Amino acid sequence: MQLIHMPTNLLVFVVSLVFPMFGQGGGAVYVPLFNANGYDFYTSVALSQLLIFFSALTVVFVYHRARLISWPLFLLIELPTIIGAFFGGVVSYFIPTEWARVFFIILVSLSGASMLFGWVNDSSHSDFDFARVIKEKKLRFIFGALFMFFAGAMAGLLGIGGGIIKVPVMVLFLGIPVKVAAATSGLMVGFTAISGLLGHKAVGHIVLSSNVVVYVLTVVVGSAVGARIGVRLDRRRFRRYIGGLLLTVALLYLFIR
Repeated sequence: MQLIHMPTNLLVFVVSLVFPMFGQGGGAVYVPLFNANGYDFYTSVALSQLLIFFSALTVVFVYHRARLISWPLFLLIELPTIIGAFFGGVVSYFIPTEWARVFFIILVSLSGASMLFGWVNDSSHSDFDFARVIKEKKLRFIFGALFMFFAGAMAGLLGIGGGIIKVPVMVLFLGIPVKVAAATSGLMVGFTAISGLLGHKAVGHIVLSSNVVVYVLTVVVGSAVGARIGVRLDRRRFRRYIGGLLLTVALLYLFIR
């Protein structure tokens, strides 16, 4: 297994800086990064989920103070995600890694395209009224729970936080303002990641090393800075940044073995 070196730590810092701005855990890059640096796919997945958990713990304080997190929304849709994440972590034992890679690339590509080209609610987070939205869209929230179970299952299987599915579903399907969706997702991905991590632990995919402590500290610093930047970004360009970022990640992973 590879020793700690500056390029990997620097990339971990950049990922933890950029992705939490958009409600993403960063697993879309962590997994191929660790995979390319000598960890097998599912060990990379488990390590990714550990880092996402610590990232979420960091950003929740920033987004809560900025009043961007919708706690009722979190409570409503996170439970099916957590259940799905544990399920995905456990069933990873039965799915070949090459299949998982293909799922990973397709999922990230579709999520990126949906955010880049789909219609998005660009209203301000201060205009968001959860009670009104759920009253108007009860049926959509029922289907949204199913989407969140799927998001959790894919997160548990692939080592992502689930934000690449959660944010597009909340924005495009449920009509949540993009910054509220991203901030609430930033909280949810941590719970999803730890659930998926427990699933992987159950089938023996976790490998701890001295590198892990350094990665965790790097992620905490990067996430704190990134969340503060994300609060200040223009919401009308926000979803385009997310879409472009995800499509770039999917393209890069095609060439990483």
